Formats: sequence, C-alpha cells, structure tokens
Amino acid sequence: IATVNIQARQFILNGNYGYNIANSNTQGIDSFVSVPQNPGFDYGRASFGVRHRLTVLQSYTAPYGFVVASLLTVQSGTPFNVTTGSDLTGNNQFNARPGYGVCGAPGVVSTRYGCLDPNPAGKGERIVPFGIGMGPSNMLLDMRLSKTIGIGPRVKVESAGTTCSGE
Repeated sequence: IATVNIQARQFILNGNYGYNIANSNTQGIDSFVSVPQNPGFDYGRASFGVRHRLTVLQSYTAPYGFVVASLLTVQSGTPFNVTTGSDLTGNNQFNARPGYGVCGAPGVVSTRYGCLDPNPAGKGERIVPFGIGMGPSNMLLDMRLSKTIGIGPRVKVESAGTTCSGE
C-alpha cells in the first residue's frame, strides 16, 4: 500500500494505491467446496483478490466559498470461478468446475478459457483451475460542487487568550 497526501492553501490531494495477492480455499461463510473430501482442490485466487486498486481524492476551495471535490477509484478485475452449474459430486452443491476437453469432441464447448468438458470423466482429466476467470476492470468518478450558506446572525469567534465582555 502506498499513500500520498498533498495539502496546499486551497487544494488537498490524497492518493492511495494497493497491490493485493490473496489466495484461499474458501470464498466466505456462504461458499461450499466443490469436492468435500479435498478442500485444497478449490485453492486459488480469492474473490476479494483485486490485484490493483487506485483511489484519488481531491478538494479545491474556489472563490466565494465554493468547494469542488472529486473521488476517482480505478481497480483491476475481480476473479471468478468457471463452473458447470451441475452437481457432479453428489453433495447438492452446483459448483463443479469443467475439465479441459478435446476441441471438436462431442459435448466439449469452446470458450475463451479453452475447450471445456462440462462433464469431466474424473480420473486423469485436468480440471479448470479455481478462480481462472477475470471480471472487467472498472473506474468510478464522483464529483461534487458545494457551497455552505449560513442562516441567522454571524457568530463572533474570540481568539485564544482574550476575554469576552458580557455585553
């Protein structure tokens, strides 16, 4: 994690960059392993394992009390698991991963991850690794223009060390 903070008279800039490598064999309290006898079979990139995340905040106090502020967040894609949507292990969980098949063979589907067999035979067939998918990168930009308007009489602020008369 790297952070930069710059403050000038009317300008504030704060930047934060984070690099993350997180692997896990579970994706939280509501996740289930795909092979109950081997939890390590699902070891791979964690669903919260976003590799790169950049956040930039800025605030500028313009003339007449206007404040212009923005927040920019940019992050790389979130990993996800490629599944068949089938219960291949009989554990009532529909999170089985496909195997790599021979392109053009019956039942094998050609995808961006290779030729996948949604019904792997089991022994000897290589299964798609956990967390192989990568979601899209995204960017979020929020901007705000504000001005504070006071209602009522001005409150006089006394400086430290002076006394205020009871007028």
